[in-house]
Amino acid sequence: MRPLAGPLLPPASVAMDRRFAGGRVGPQSAQAYLQGLTARMLSATAFAAHEAHDPALWARVLLQLTQLLHAEWRAGRLLGQRQADAFFVRCDRTTMTQADVANGQLVALAGVAIIRPAEFAVFRIEQATGASGRR
Repeated sequence: MRPLAGPLLPPASVAMDRRFAGGRVGPQSAQAYLQGLTARMLSATAFAAHEAHDPALWARVLLQLTQLLHAEWRAGRLLGQRQADAFFVRCDRTTMTQADVANGQLVALAGVAIIRPAEFAVFRIEQATGASGRR
C-alpha cells in the first residue's frame, strides 16, 4: 500500500470539486457553488417584487429559473444526459399554499444534480410579490 496525500474524499466529491474549482480538491468549492447558485436564482426572480401574484408571474419565474439552470447544465456544472436528470423547477399551486398566495409570497422549488444525475439538492426560492393581497 502506498500513502495517500491530502484529505480522503469520496470519488464523487473529487469529480464535483474539479468542475467547480479548476482541479483543486476540497468540499468548500461545491458549497460555494451552491451558495452562488442560490444567490443567482434569487437575483433572477427579484422582479417578482413588482408583479401581481398570479399564474402569469409563476410562468415567468419558471422560465427565468429554467433558463438559468439550463445554462448551468450546458456548461457542465449539473450532471445528467437529459435536462430532466440535471435539474427541475416548479412554480405553481403545488409549491404555494393559499396563505402564501394571499400574503404575496411566491414560492418556487428548484432541484439540481451536482453529484449524481437525478439526485437533487433542492432549493426553496421565496420572493415577496408586488400584490400582497393584504388589505
